[in-house]
Amino acid sequence: MKEIIEELKNDMAQKNISLDFKILKSSIIKANKQYFYIVFSNLLRNAIKYNNINGKIEIILDKNSLKVS
Repeated sequence: MKEIIEELKNDMAQKNISLDFKILKSSIIKANKQYFYIVFSNLLRNAIKYNNINGKIEIILDKNSLKVS
């Protein structure tokens, strides 16, 4: 996840979007690495694309959930 966030930092900077990334509890993601990369990348790209200038993205990874808002 941090790798994808790093890749998209320039896109966020162009719209001056702040990012709040929280990992709660001891979270483990059990998923196919390639598929998860595609899904999370798409979620974050859409959050950037449809966000306002000077907007905010919040990512919360909890024990049983991942929230991107």
